[in-house]
Amino acid sequence: MLGFITLLLFLFRNSVVLWASDFWLPENTAIECLDFDIGKSPFIVINSICFRSNDLEIEITDAEYDVGSGSIDKSYFLAQASVNIERIFVHHFESNDSNIGNEKPTNSSVDLWSLPDLLPLIQVKHLKIDSYLMQQPVNLTLSQPNRSELVVTGDIEAKFAVGKGKVSGDLIWSGQLLTTNSQLLDTTTEPYQNFVEDWQGLMNMPIHTSFQYTGSTLQSNHTINLENKITYNDCGIPVNLRGDLVTELTLSSWQIEINTQGLDINIDVDKCIEKTLNIEDLQLGMLALSFPSSISVSNSGINIPILSLTSTSKGNPLLFKLSQVNINQQNDVRLDYQLNLSSTFNEFYDNPKIRYEHLSLQSHGTLYKNQHEFQINGDRNIISMTNLSIEQNHIKDINGNISLNLVKQSNQDWKPSGKGSVTVKNFSAGEIHINALQNQFTLSGETLDQTEIEFSNSIQSIKYQDTNVVKNINSQVTLKFDQNQYFSAVGKSKLASISSAAIKLGSIDIIHHINGDLTANNYTGNHEFTLPAGLLGNLFHENKNINVLVPEQPVTYLNPLLKQVLPDANLVMGKLEFALNNKNPSKNLSANIKLDSVSLEYQDYQIVNAHMDESFSIDSSGIQLNNGKITIEEINVGIPLTEVNASLSILNNVPKLDFARAQIIGGEVALTDFWLDNRKQILKLDIEDVDLKKLVELQNQDGIEVTGEISGNLPISWSSGFNNIDKGTLINDGPGKLKISNNEAFNAIKKQQKELAFLENVEFSKLSSEVSLTDDGWLDLKIGINGVNPEKNQEINFNYTHKENIFTLFKSMRITNSVQNSIEKRLKQKLSNKDNNL
Repeated sequence: MLGFITLLLFLFRNSVVLWASDFWLPENTAIECLDFDIGKSPFIVINSICFRSNDLEIEITDAEYDVGSGSIDKSYFLAQASVNIERIFVHHFESNDSNIGNEKPTNSSVDLWSLPDLLPLIQVKHLKIDSYLMQQPVNLTLSQPNRSELVVTGDIEAKFAVGKGKVSGDLIWSGQLLTTNSQLLDTTTEPYQNFVEDWQGLMNMPIHTSFQYTGSTLQSNHTINLENKITYNDCGIPVNLRGDLVTELTLSSWQIEINTQGLDINIDVDKCIEKTLNIEDLQLGMLALSFPSSISVSNSGINIPILSLTSTSKGNPLLFKLSQVNINQQNDVRLDYQLNLSSTFNEFYDNPKIRYEHLSLQSHGTLYKNQHEFQINGDRNIISMTNLSIEQNHIKDINGNISLNLVKQSNQDWKPSGKGSVTVKNFSAGEIHINALQNQFTLSGETLDQTEIEFSNSIQSIKYQDTNVVKNINSQVTLKFDQNQYFSAVGKSKLASISSAAIKLGSIDIIHHINGDLTANNYTGNHEFTLPAGLLGNLFHENKNINVLVPEQPVTYLNPLLKQVLPDANLVMGKLEFALNNKNPSKNLSANIKLDSVSLEYQDYQIVNAHMDESFSIDSSGIQLNNGKITIEEINVGIPLTEVNASLSILNNVPKLDFARAQIIGGEVALTDFWLDNRKQILKLDIEDVDLKKLVELQNQDGIEVTGEISGNLPISWSSGFNNIDKGTLINDGPGKLKISNNEAFNAIKKQQKELAFLENVEFSKLSSEVSLTDDGWLDLKIGINGVNPEKNQEINFNYTHKENIFTLFKSMRITNSVQNSIEKRLKQKLSNKDNNL
């Protein structure tokens, strides 16, 4: 019976094997053809056998399995078994089954890949592999010189160690081999070829790979030695890869672990930064890119625990780090990033014009992307810098803390949000020093094209030459962007006080309106400022052109400032107008000041109806004014000066009175070339045709009558103020008369000196006086009179010395109506005329 069954099995061996294969072949795999014989030597002859699955066809022809001669037992099989195959053809085609590629290997399928402890000797003369992924078939020959070695020749040359349930080996290959034979790889790499300077060199680079296959895992070690350049914005970034890349593929999960700890990846970005960003002095040096932990690639995605970028010099400081980078099958990405740039004494940026003691820049955040949303959350961005110097400008400390978030929904633009603060301590530019600048801001917007930033700024003080000029500046500004091109800014500022050595302005309020076009590089602004006591003004600017306008308004608004310089001064009436501009930025500033009907009181002195309407310029040397005209209706210092005309020049901030001329007591007084600074100078005050009768009338001396006119000049010594008049002269212009009657003061003197009676009636031919005056007001007069007394027919030659304090004299020489009353009278008259014209 057993023999009969054996005979049947032999006769129907092909059918029986085909039937049995359904039980041990993988799912969706079948034997489509089979023709074999069983003999003694060779033991099994396979004329042909065909396997087919959803995407694979394998055809084996003329294969022999031989166990040699002699008794057949296990040890004989292990020692003598061999497989000789004439031809194997493997055809890989694209499957229509959508589940192909998505199925995970089962444990049973993995077991099928496992190798026995000792394989038979294998010889394959012709192995042809054809795939729709490859541009051309691969032809190989497989042979085993001994049981522990497998040799592959043909299109790929390799040697493998076989035995103990695993296959290990070494081979040298290149990217050119893959792209030449792989249609998919060749197409995939096309977009990247322009980013590599020497693409062919990269493809021809030999890679030495050693691997070990156990049936469940495939471990490989790839030795790489690469020098090339990545092309970016027409500049090359040198890249060096040297060392070993280790991978391990777990077949049960199709998960690959990539270990680069033995691979040095170095890049040099300095020249590219210099070319693209025009930063010539940045010296980061060679940077090292490393992955301290293994990269995991599986059906679920890619996970990179840590990616770091460090400098290969200066203590290997960490510059940039990504952590927990996850990319899934749907290209969803999540990662944490960290930027850490820390250096001292310009380690990375060596520019003699820009120096700093220490720089620290830290940025932390997360990035998340899925099919519906893209988020970048920069939760913490910190900058710190000490002792920053840019040419002549110096900053003691800068500290900033900024958070910035960007969110992009499907089919929508980026939506920004954020907030931050920046503090600057002790900023100095030449003789200007700014102390404690603080800035806080919030950022929002429905899109990047329409972003809004609200700023809140404060400055503790601004000093000039160690003097507090501005104190406590606070401002709030809202900045809006439109289409990434246009912007507008609206806000207000308050300056607690502005002061110089002599003047303190008090608080100033400013309202800002600014508009700009970033593309056209065009900016305009209007800043309305209000000074104490209500003085208003505007500062306009268009690009580099600046205009300052103080429109016509009461000059009395300046009284708070004037009283700080001259406490006894008071502006009573008048109008002020001022304008400044630089229509041509390459040239000087142009300005105009207009004073109309200005009247002023100072102690017992008065100025009535002063007028000025003059233009001047401001350049690098200061204010420049040439022959500015000033007219004044009246100046009263006890002796009234009327019809005052003056010319004022200013050279490099130094004023000079070119000339001043006025009517005085029926005559005229003139002064020329008076420098209004602290220089030593001798001034010449010319007096012409002063009416003696009017001069005496000013003193209200009853019983004294004088006729005639006098002229002369008074040399004034000036140095940081009036010093003295030394030996000035006054002399009559022609004959005159002197009559004295019933004057109590003269009668009292005449009782003591009887000869003075000749002066009661004098027709003089010469009246002269030598004049000296000290800075404390003491006037010395040496008077000489030559003439005749017509009543007594007596010739007179009289010399007299008189000393008096002129300040006291001027106080006594008051006009009947005070100048204050005179000014009020003029003001009422103007108002009356205005009403009559309505």
